[in-house]
Amino acid sequence: MRYINIILAAIALVSSTSAAPAIFSKDRCGSKYGECDSGYCCSQYGWCGTSSEHCGKGCQS
Repeated sequence: MRYINIILAAIALVSSTSAAPAIFSKDRCGSKYGECDSGYCCSQYGWCGTSSEHCGKGCQS
């Protein structure tokens, strides 16, 4: 019974760490990579996304 609890705890831990990231970066962008797909902004660091980090200060497009 003890091993079942350990296995279930390990599965729960793995499941929680493999969730999608809070900030979705679809692709690279900028002068070397081109533009983001429609609806996405290009961050000052060259990543496409929709968060305030992508579309706020320093946004390339």
